[in-house]
Amino acid sequence: MFDFHVKQLKEFYPDKDAYQLFLIPVVRRCREFVNKKESSTAFRFSATLKEEDLNEDMTIRWDSTSEIPISSTPEEKTVTEHASLGIAHLIFPGIIDREIGERAKIGSRCDYWLGYERETLLEVSGIYKTEEKPEARIRQKIQNLEKSPFYNGRLDSVDSYISVTHFKEKRSLVQYVPRRRDDR
Repeated sequence: MFDFHVKQLKEFYPDKDAYQLFLIPVVRRCREFVNKKESSTAFRFSATLKEEDLNEDMTIRWDSTSEIPISSTPEEKTVTEHASLGIAHLIFPGIIDREIGERAKIGSRCDYWLGYERETLLEVSGIYKTEEKPEARIRQKIQNLEKSPFYNGRLDSVDSYISVTHFKEKRSLVQYVPRRRDDR
């Protein structure tokens, strides 16, 4: 079982603005689905790494919401995206021992690089209140990755991971997508 505090995001983003970019959305999304009987400052969920049948129970904790300024109201989609990325920053070092590196180039049909060697792509997505299943979103993201210049052999061929967090279902699903081998 992994137990995180959202302030651990400071390790990844020492810049205050970047840290707040993920802290506030993570708390906003998670606190909507906490078990009020247990705690109002902890979100329990499971993270599954599909190809290895790894399933980890995880808890994300935060200080009381009165200590977290939630004044602005960005679009729900933006909050969900940033919250999903914040959770990915917390869970990836624990489940595959890799940190999220830099943002991928716009137009590359993926979000980030894992690590700093540009060898593995990462696509991050979040589902908020819809009934869409993470498995369906993963399939959609695989189709998106197949169009990436980094995945289909037009430039480099790299491995990829897709991380989808479903807040209502309290789970994150991580799928490994191996590089396409060119048999020419």
